Formats: sequence, structure tokens, C-alpha cells
Amino acid sequence: KIVANQMDASHVSLDTLEQVLQGASSGEQQLMQEAERQISQWQEDLPRFSSFCLALASYSCSVERNINGRVLSCLLFKNVVWSKSEEEFSRKQAKWTALPVDSRNQIKGLLIKTLLSDTLNITQHLAQVIAKIALIELPKGEWSDLIPNLVNSVQNSIKTGATVAAASGLQTLGYICEEIMPEVLLAASSEITTVVILGLKCEDVHVKRAAAYAFENAMDFCTKHFENSNESGVILSSILEAMAFPDEDLQCTCLSIFIDIAFMHYDSLEPFMNTLFQVTIEAIKNSPERITKLAIEFWSALGLQEEDILEQEDFAEELGTESTGIVCKHYLQGSASHLIPFLLNSICKKDEWSSSDDWTVSRAAINCLNILADLLDMETILPIVIPFVMSNIRSENWKEREGAIWAFSTVLENSDPDLIEDNVIHMMNFLAEYLANDKKAAVREAAAMTLGLTIKYQFKGLSSNAAEILRLLMNALGDKPQIVDNVCWAIHNLAAVCQLEPRSPFENNLTQIVTALFQTADRKDSGTNNLLSSVYGALNIVVVSAAPSQTTAVQQITVNIFERFERVINTPVLGTEDLTDRTRHLALLCTLLQMAIQRLDEDVAPFSETILKLCLTILDSKMDSVVQEDIFILLGGLANILDANFEKFAPSLFPFLMKALQSWQEYQTCTAAIILLGDITRALTTNFDVFCEPVMSALCSMSANPEIKASVKTAIIALFGDIALAIDEKFAPYLSVVMSILKASTDTLIQLQFTETDDYESLELLNLLRQSLSEAYQGIMQGIAPTNRMCYCHHDRLIYQLLLSKNL
Repeated sequence: KIVANQMDASHVSLDTLEQVLQGASSGEQQLMQEAERQISQWQEDLPRFSSFCLALASYSCSVERNINGRVLSCLLFKNVVWSKSEEEFSRKQAKWTALPVDSRNQIKGLLIKTLLSDTLNITQHLAQVIAKIALIELPKGEWSDLIPNLVNSVQNSIKTGATVAAASGLQTLGYICEEIMPEVLLAASSEITTVVILGLKCEDVHVKRAAAYAFENAMDFCTKHFENSNESGVILSSILEAMAFPDEDLQCTCLSIFIDIAFMHYDSLEPFMNTLFQVTIEAIKNSPERITKLAIEFWSALGLQEEDILEQEDFAEELGTESTGIVCKHYLQGSASHLIPFLLNSICKKDEWSSSDDWTVSRAAINCLNILADLLDMETILPIVIPFVMSNIRSENWKEREGAIWAFSTVLENSDPDLIEDNVIHMMNFLAEYLANDKKAAVREAAAMTLGLTIKYQFKGLSSNAAEILRLLMNALGDKPQIVDNVCWAIHNLAAVCQLEPRSPFENNLTQIVTALFQTADRKDSGTNNLLSSVYGALNIVVVSAAPSQTTAVQQITVNIFERFERVINTPVLGTEDLTDRTRHLALLCTLLQMAIQRLDEDVAPFSETILKLCLTILDSKMDSVVQEDIFILLGGLANILDANFEKFAPSLFPFLMKALQSWQEYQTCTAAIILLGDITRALTTNFDVFCEPVMSALCSMSANPEIKASVKTAIIALFGDIALAIDEKFAPYLSVVMSILKASTDTLIQLQFTETDDYESLELLNLLRQSLSEAYQGIMQGIAPTNRMCYCHHDRLIYQLLLSKNL
């Protein structure tokens, strides 16, 4: 048993610590629990915590102790000072900084001394401990000599041939750079970059690996070195030289660095592109899987970056402004004819047991081809891809058949239907045959996905065979989950495109199709491979696009939906997994019922009371907020259809809406409730005034709450306009308070629009705020009767400010 009673209760001896470590790793429940209790006790007060940390450092650094115990001690020390949880890390950070400075310095000195003198099999763990302590101290301006000492040590160690110490120092720098905020080490970026390049040029593989790892993690604060062509040239040359070293780990890290450079420093690549082309093509041809994938990903990164540059150039041209200054070099265009054949061959490189979720060489190549297809003219791609497809589609080798199908899938979205129609018709025969009969599940899966893409993007060549395609897909619903997932998506696409056709194969088969899809949802394996969501995705479009002649069938489907709701609600919940499954299923049923309501329109009236009863049951059962949000959205659609007839449902629904407003921490549900209130005001018009006082009180209070998300407040602002429009002059008592809220929001809008930002969320919020303010002012101006408009005329300056706001 663990020896816990010592003469000095605050002292933790190494022998005692060793017993605790042995107990923690024993695998015996009692010993592990005793060890956990002792470790907790050592952290209860500052004196014992200080002694505990010193003991951990001493034990980790003691060459006389067992190596496994030392590794475990390092892991324990790391977890004592660090946590993935921000809240927990803050607590541990405070505890560490509360230690006396002398104690901390003693511990840190011991760790650093051992790091630079021990063997690699322990120093990598010591490096992690040092990095976690650095994560606490460096942002506070403490341990200021750590980085200079590590840099000097690496430089001296490389000069003297002490490669273990050099690798250990570089590895520690890498761990520090991996997690620390870039601005903390910005001043040391030159020293770090210099020592990393020195490490890359070292002949020892361990030093090279550690240097490459350090630079990969230091990219964020080394930007200034890429602004100077000489410095960037030295950096890229050093990485290329290191990548030529025959070590897989090193080559992988170097390729990862070049992928980052493609995104972050595209302009720096030009002098090295010829070499990079040769190196990456050779890697794609003849390297191990890890290297091949990264070589392909480098070209994918280049393609995405060039696509982004071209989009920014087009956007700048539309606005009449200057572009970002980065000029697209069209590397993909110049390399396509050489690169694509290697990518096509790579599609066929597949392990017998790999699944569609695995990131393989094949998936990387398909992804890269899709990027190329988005970026380049199809006249460049089709003459290379189509011959490959046709020469491999009949192959006896299933990998080549599958490769041909996936290759064909990459050209479907961007090809002119007239240009590719003959190929589509020809390939349809193979897709149908392979989906129905191929013995390899991977081939059937590829056929189902490619058929779905063909329907979505190239339906012109298939429209005459829509009924046969539907039968083919329905027959495939009994296949494996990963295949049926794609089949359901194909059914979804077919239903969508058939809406526009004079005659739809769904028209006379709606009930049978929906029944078959419901049966698929009931499969025991429907919870795997996203199958359940895919089934309901297909049901949604099948129901909402049902032909006018199928109203009776949709009404019967609606009854089936009610029955399914009842069954799911009453399913016993035995644990967290069951609860998650029920929540997901209810959310899917809510969306399907929304589609049925939308399709039935006024014919939904006979079901309105059943729908409301169902919704109230779910709201009253305190389901997950996701389900509540979906219920509110569903009821909004019903209110829009029933219009004034929704009034009889409002009183029973009102308490749940008020509760949702009070639970503003669940901001998505709260926003859905606000939007539903807007739908109800439009349905009830002047009759909404009986609910107005508590609603307006809650909304005004929420507007003043600084903790409520801005997206919720923009919804509130729009609702003010809906309420004003609905209740006419009865809005006058609230006008003064509302206008003060709108004034503050208008001032915020004007301030934000002059703040330069390219953050998508900020721009979206700015547009939402502008739109909400516009709706609020319009609702107030139109809602208050002409005879009472003098009550807001002194607020006309606010409206004028809004009209002047940018891009209204």
C-alpha cells in the first residue's frame, strides 16, 4: 500500500512517489484508486503541491530510476500543470504561479539541465513538461531566458556534435510553438528561424526531424521572414534539402510545411515550383502512402489557394477596388496535363479493407481532381479523364472499376451537358449494372454516389430513363448502410430534378416510395453511416415536391408521421446514447412534418389541432433544445398557412415562448422563439395585442442585457417592427423605449460599417443588423396610423441615419 504517513506531511519523497506511480500503472482497481487519492492530497495545499512538483521533476530527471517510471512521472507532471479544458487549465495555471519563485526556478532548472544531457527516449517527455510550463509563464513575461537558452544550446550542441541535446532543444521549441499564442514569441522569431534552419542542415536525422517539426509549428509567427525574398529563399531551400533526406517522417513534415506555405505564403513558391513539381510527382509515383497523400494534398492546397485568389480578383473587379495584391500564377493550369494522369492512377491505389471514411491515397486523389475540375476549363480535363474512365470501366480488377467511376464523378459538376451527354448515357449502363450486381461493396458505393452526382448535374441525358433510375435506386435500399446512404442522396436529387419535368416517376408511386424509405429508416443499422439522416433527407424532398394530384397521399403520410412521433416519444431511454438517438430522430421528424405542412398548404387545416397537440407534448416534456428549436420552426410554418385561424392555438403556446425568451443562453432556441413570435404577429395582426405587454417587456429587457448574443438581438429588433405593424396605434406606449434601442443599434451599425474586417461572421452580423433595423423602422412607420405618426416624427433623424448607412 501507498506510504502516506510521513514525518513531514508536506514532504514528498521519491520512494513514496515511486510507489504511487507503480500503483497508478498497476492495473489493479484498489491500488489505482489509492494512487489517485494520494495524488489529489498532494495538491490540496501549497506546501505539499510545491514538494509534489519538485518530486515529480526530480524523479523524471533521475537516471537511477526506471525509465518507464520516469516517463509516467513526466506524463503526471504535464497533467498537473495543464488541461485541455480552459477552465481547468486556468485553475492549474493559478496554482503553479502561486508557488514560490525559487521553487519554480529550481524545478525548471532541473528539467532544462536533464533535457540537454539525457537520452532521446526520456527527453521528448521532458520537453512536453517544459512546454506546458512555458505555456503558463511566457505569456506573463516570466522565464524570459528560456527561448534564448534553448536557441544557444541547440547552436552549441550542433557545433560540438551533441546531436541528442540539439534534437531535444529543437523538439522543446516545437512543443512550445505548437500551442502558444504567436504574439508571445514574435520578438524571438528570427532566432528561432535561424536555429531551425541550422537544424535542418544538420546531418543527424533526429535533429532534422525536430527542426522540421519546430518550424511547422512556428509558421504563424515567422510571417515577416517570408516578406523578404532572400530570407524566404533560404527557408524554402533548407526545407527542400531536408526533404531529400531518406527518412519518411522527415519528408512528411517537410511536405506538411509546404502545404502550409501554399496557403500562407503562396508568393514565395515561384522560384521553387519546378523543383517542387518534380519532387511531388515522384512522391505520388513511388513513395509510401503517407508521403503520397501529402504530395497530392500539396497540389490540392495550391488549387484551393488559386481558386481563392481568382475569386478575390473577380470580387475586387466587381466592386471596382484593388485586389489583395497576390497574383495567381496558374500553377495548376500549367501542370494539369502532367499531374492528372498520376492522380488518376492514384485513385486505383486502394487497400482491400479501407472504408469510404478513411483518408487514403485514393480519396486524396479524388479530392484533388475535384479541385482541379472547379479551377480549370473542362476542355483541359475531359480529354485526359474520359479515356481513363473508358479504358478501366470494364476492368476485371475491382479497384480499376471503382477508380473509373470515381474519376468520372469528378467531371460531372462543371461539364457542359452538351459536351458530355454521350458519355453520361454510356456510363449510365455501367453505373446501373454495378450498383445492382457488383460483388464489391466499394464499387456499388462509388456507383451510387456517382449516379447521384449525374442526376444532380447531368440529368439532361437521363431524363427519359427517370422511371428506370428510380426503380434501380429503390431496389438498392436493402444494401449495406454506406451504400444506401448514397442511394438516398440519389433519390433526393432525382425527386428534386423531377419537379421540373412534365411527368414525374414519383407521381403515381408516392405512397410506395415513402413506405420503402420509412422501412429503411426502421432498419436496425440505420444509426450507422449517417443512414437515418440520409433517409429523411430523401423523404423531405419526396414529400414537399409531391404532385398536386397526390394531396390525399401526402395527408396519409402526415398521419404516418404522427404515428412515428408517438412511437419515438414513447421509446424507453436507457442511457445517454438512447437519449441522443431520440433527439436526433425527433429533429428529423420535425423537419419532415414541416415539409408535409409546406406541401399541403391550406389542406393541412384538418391536422392543425393534432400538430399543435403533438408540439405541446414535446415542449412540455423538456426535450433537448435542438428539438424545441425545430418545433418552433414547424409551428411558424403552420402559423403562416393558418393565418388568423392560428389565434386559437396562441394561448396554449404562449407560456413556452416566454420560457424560451427567458432561456436566452440557449440562443438558437431563443432566436427560433423570436422568429415564431414574428410569424404569430403576422397571423393574428391586431389580436396579438393581448400578448403584447409581457412580450415587449421581455424583449426590451433582453435588448439591455450585454450577455445576450448579437444574433439574438438582431432578431428582437426585427420583431419590434412585426409587432408595430400588427397592433397599429397600440404600439405607441412602447415607442419611446423601442426607439432608444433602435438608436443604440443604429449607432453600432454606423460604427461597424467603417471598421475594416474580412471576417465572414462579422460581415454577416453587420448585414443582419442592417436588415433588422430596416424592417423595424418600416414596421413602425407603416404600423402606426397616420393620425398618430407625430408620436415618432422626432425620431426621424434615426431613420435618416439608417438610410445613409452603407449598402442599405
